[in-house]
Amino acid sequence: MKWPPSTELQFLKGVGPKYADFLRKKGLYDFKDLVEFYPRTYQDLSYNKKIADLTDGETASLRLTVAGLKQQRISKFKSISSIILTDGKDTLEAKYFKSPYRGYFNQFEKGGKVQVSGKVGFYKNTYQIVHPEINFLKEENDGTDKNTPEELQKALPKTGILPVYSESDGLTQKKIHALIKNVFKNLQDEFSQTGNVTNPWLYPLVPKIIADHYKLTDRWKAIRELHFPPADADIKTYTEGRTRAHLTLIFEELFILELLTALRKEDYTKASVTPFKENRKHLDEFLKTLPFKLTNDQLKSLNDIKEDFERGSPMHRLVQGDVGSGKTLVALASAYAAIKNGKQVAIMAPTEILALQHLENVKKFLEPLGIKATCLTGKAKEPERLEIDQQLMSGELQLLVGTHALFEDRVQFNDLAFVIVDEQHRFGVHQRQKLKNKGTHPHFLVMTATPIPRTLTMTVYGDLDVSLIEEMPPGRTPIKTKKFFQNEREKAVVAVQEELEKGRQAYFVFPLVEESESLDLKSAQFEFEELTKHFKDFNVGLLHGRMKSQEKEEVMEAFRQNKIQVLVSTTVIEVGVDVANATVMVIENCERFGLSQLHQLRGRVGRGEHPGKCFLILGNKFSQISKHRAEVMERTTNGFTIAEEDLQLRGPGEVLGSRQSGLPAFKMADLLKHQKILIEARKAAFRWVQNPKSREHIKEIKRLYQHKLELVNIS
Repeated sequence: MKWPPSTELQFLKGVGPKYADFLRKKGLYDFKDLVEFYPRTYQDLSYNKKIADLTDGETASLRLTVAGLKQQRISKFKSISSIILTDGKDTLEAKYFKSPYRGYFNQFEKGGKVQVSGKVGFYKNTYQIVHPEINFLKEENDGTDKNTPEELQKALPKTGILPVYSESDGLTQKKIHALIKNVFKNLQDEFSQTGNVTNPWLYPLVPKIIADHYKLTDRWKAIRELHFPPADADIKTYTEGRTRAHLTLIFEELFILELLTALRKEDYTKASVTPFKENRKHLDEFLKTLPFKLTNDQLKSLNDIKEDFERGSPMHRLVQGDVGSGKTLVALASAYAAIKNGKQVAIMAPTEILALQHLENVKKFLEPLGIKATCLTGKAKEPERLEIDQQLMSGELQLLVGTHALFEDRVQFNDLAFVIVDEQHRFGVHQRQKLKNKGTHPHFLVMTATPIPRTLTMTVYGDLDVSLIEEMPPGRTPIKTKKFFQNEREKAVVAVQEELEKGRQAYFVFPLVEESESLDLKSAQFEFEELTKHFKDFNVGLLHGRMKSQEKEEVMEAFRQNKIQVLVSTTVIEVGVDVANATVMVIENCERFGLSQLHQLRGRVGRGEHPGKCFLILGNKFSQISKHRAEVMERTTNGFTIAEEDLQLRGPGEVLGSRQSGLPAFKMADLLKHQKILIEARKAAFRWVQNPKSREHIKEIKRLYQHKLELVNIS
C-alpha cells in the first residue's frame, strides 16, 4: 500500500489516535510534518573521549556513568540542576539552568550509562557541559557494551553519527527515532524513484537548471540524508549544517521565499494606472510653504516617489528612516501631489495616538493649502461615521487618516489612488490588501522608523522599492544616553528633576502595568504613585494599554499641552508620540527590552530645540547581554547600527517577529547565518521570473503556494 505524505500520523505504526492528538499539539499532523522534523544537531558515537582529555571550549562526546544529581537554588524562583557524571576516574557536570521538560531528571538513575555531547566549559576546577545532548545507553547482563552505532541508530545506515532532535515531555529521542524510522519505511516505496514529481510534495521547487548551477542534490535524497547520514559522513560538516543535503534544503526555502517575492513584484508591474500629472509643480508648491528646507535624503525620496507617480504602474515603495528623520513630511508632500491630481489619499497608522498625531500634521501642513481631511478610529460615534462615509463617497473628503477602522467594509472611497501605511510590519498582509482593494490599483507607500538591518530589508520588504532617509534634519542634537544600576537610580531621578525645573517634560517607561509576583520588575501603576509623591511640585500622569481610548487621548493631550510634566507609561508610547518639550526618557528595567525597542523609546525625546537625554535603569537581576545592550545604546544613536547589533544578539525571528513581518517559519534556513545563500537565492529567483522557460514551473509554484502569494492570481 502506498502512503501519501498527507497521511495522518495516527495511521503510523506506534502512534494511534491518542498519541496522534499529542503530536498535533507539537505541530506534527501528518507524515510530511514528521519527515520535515529535521535533526537540530548530531552526535559522534564513533569516538569516546575521557574527561581528563577534555579542553575548555571544545565540542565533545563522552560515554559516562551517572554518579548522582544535585540542585542549587539561586533565587526564590530559580535553581540550577546538575547531573554528576563519571568515567570511573574524573567527574563532569551536565548543568541545566532550566529543565527541558517536567520529570526530565527522574530518568537518571545512579549507575546508569549515558552518551553526553556538547560544548565543554571549565568552571571552579570542574568540567561541565551546559544543556548537553544526552542519550541513554544499555549494557548486556554480562557487562559487554552493546552501544555500537548500529545498535543505537537501529535501522539507520552504518555510521557513527546519531541525529539529535528537539525533544519534549512525551517526545524523547528514542520515540522520535522510532517514528522517523517507521515513516520512512512507509514512504520509501512511494518515493524510491528519484525525480518522482507526481506528488506535489516532491515537486522540484528549485528548477533543475538552477539546482545544477548551485550543485544541489535531489530533494528526497537530501531529506533522507539529514535523518540517515551516509556511512562516510563527516560529523563536523553535519553539525555545522554544511552538507550538500543541508545546503539543498536551505537554498530551496530561501529560493521559494524570494520567488514569491519576485512574483508579487511582477504582479504590481502588470497593473495599469493613469500617471499623475505636474508632480514637480505640485511638490514645489508644497515645499515653498515650509519654514525650513528638506534634507538631501528627503528630496531624493520625494524624487523617487515623483518618478513612481509618472509611471504607468502603481508605486510600491518603502521609505525607511530613523526616528526623527522626516519621513512624515515626505509622505505629506506626496499626498498633496496626489490630491492635486483629483485623487483621494488614505493614511494608515497602527495606534490611535499615532493616527491623531498624523492628523495634527495634516492640519498643520495641508489644511492651509485647502485640503479637507479627518481621522477615523474605532471610537467614532455613528453620526460622525455617517458624515465620513458620505464625504468619502462624494469625494469631498480628500484625505482620511485612520487605524484598523479603515479596513471595515463600510469605508468606501470615491477615488482612492494613494495609500500610506506607517509601520507596515504591525499589520497583517490581508489587512493591507483589504485597504488596497478600496481603490483601483492605488499607489502604495510604506513608512517605517523601526530600524531593520539592510541584510533583512530585501527579505521583509523584498517586493518594494526602497528609499532610505539616513540624514537627520539640521539642528538635531544626538540624544545622550547613560545606563544606571539599580543602586544608582537616584542619580537619574535627580537629573530628571533638574530638567523639570528648566520647564521641560519627562517620560518614565515601565515593562508592566501592575506588580507581578512572579517577576521582580517595577510596575507603572506602583511607580506612578511613588513618582507622584517624589515630584510633588509637578503633575504626573499615567498611560498604559488597558486604559480606554478616550482616557489615553486625554492624558496624551494634557502631556502635549504641558499640563502633565511627568508621564509614567508602558510601551504604548513606543511609536510616533511627538512632544517637542519632552527631553528626558527614563526606561526602568531596561533589561526587559530589545535594542530596537529601546531605540524607538529613546526617539520620543530630543524632538524639539532642546537636547534629549535617555537614562537606562538596569534592574537587580540582569544578564551580561542586557548590560551589553545598554552599552550599545550609550555608544551610538544610529538606528541601523543598533538594528545590526540586535540581529546578532537575538536573531531575525525575534527582531522582526515572524507573524508581524510575514516571514515564514523556516525549518532549515537562518536569515542571519545564511545571508550569502539568501543573496544567491534572490538573484536566481528574480532571474527565473524573467526567463521565458519558467512559465510551467511558476504556474505550479503559484498553485502550491497560492495561500502565501496574496496578490498573484493563477494564470
